[in-house]
Amino acid sequence: MKAFRTFAKATKSYNLSQQTVRRLCFEMASATYFAYMGESKETESGRLDALSKSLLSANREEACEVTEMFLNQMLGKEEESVHEIVDKAKYYISEHLTEELTVSNIAASLYITPNYFSRLFKRVTKEGCNEYIVRKRIEKAKSLLETTSLKTGKIAMMVGYRDTNYFSLAFKKHTGKSPTKYREEMQK
Repeated sequence: MKAFRTFAKATKSYNLSQQTVRRLCFEMASATYFAYMGESKETESGRLDALSKSLLSANREEACEVTEMFLNQMLGKEEESVHEIVDKAKYYISEHLTEELTVSNIAASLYITPNYFSRLFKRVTKEGCNEYIVRKRIEKAKSLLETTSLKTGKIAMMVGYRDTNYFSLAFKKHTGKSPTKYREEMQK
């Protein structure tokens, strides 16, 4: 979009003809559309036809506006589906918090590669998937420590830690307190 906006400004600076601007707008939109369809495996017939009809009678500024709207709609859908994948991953994590969670098994449940999933999750949430999992486990542990009298070992198992010592270390790293100390302070 940044490149397209630069192009739109340049059409005025270079005083390009309406015909040239319409053709270049269509070429940029169709190239982007082709790349998008290749990656997303979606097929929407008629979108390029509709764009070309809109561009045929457009002046220079209208051609740029119509093309920008076309690109925003197309790229907006992609962003929507990206958030949908991350939302599904978050739901999967919350439903399987007690189990062994790895980037690989989460990605497999979403039918995408672990590498792509890791980059996507980090881009959308601004934190790595493993950090997110640990944070969610610690939040649940804090809640259990505050509201129940369950033993620390039992809580560790309930939030996906098989080793109580490792759970205590992770808890202390995130809260600054051991689970026992945290519970004592919360009960006061």
